[in-house]
Amino acid sequence: MTTIPPFVVPEVRIEDIVAVMDVMGDMNPVHVDEELVAELGLRGRVNQGPANIAYVMNMLIAWAGSPQAIRRIQMRFHSISCPGDRLEARGKVVE
Repeated sequence: MTTIPPFVVPEVRIEDIVAVMDVMGDMNPVHVDEELVAELGLRGRVNQGPANIAYVMNMLIAWAGSPQAIRRIQMRFHSISCPGDRLEARGKVVE
């Protein structure tokens, strides 16, 4: 078994969430509207799923040495990430 070195995001920042919104043209208020996320019962403004995927991709690319080494990826999110969260992408090669 091989352990893949982690990719760490020390802190999800609202500035980064807004930047991703701009790049993606994603105007979903769940990313920035604190009142809305409180009404929805969420613990905070929601970091975009594609940003979370990018953290995992960064980990894999750093380990593999090239984006071409990644042929397929499948992910499932079990919770949201919010401003202030520390995130760590980790992995193990088992086969």
